Amino acid sequence: MFYLASPYSHPAVFVRLTAVSRCLACDATANIGRHIVFSRIIHGHTLVLHGLPTNLSFLEQFDRDHLLNCDEAVVWILHCWRESIGVGACC
Repeated sequence: MFYLASPYSHPAVFVRLTAVSRCLACDATANIGRHIVFSRIIHGHTLVLHGLPTNLSFLEQFDRDHLLNCDEAVVWILHCWRESIGVGACC
């Protein structure tokens, strides 16, 4: 299983939606190749719309368990990925 990491937290809604869209496309492609992918962006975006916090201290506890069960972490290189605290924490 792959953990798909990508920057997400950004004040501009367009940037966040772009990250979600690109992660979904990556996940779909991986599934065609029969790879299992977990993406906090894909799973968490809908939950954020319902009040889930996006701060690292909250998400880290869930990500840690997923990362321990993944074979590999993959970074989806989007704008500002090097500056992303969340990407840096998981990879």
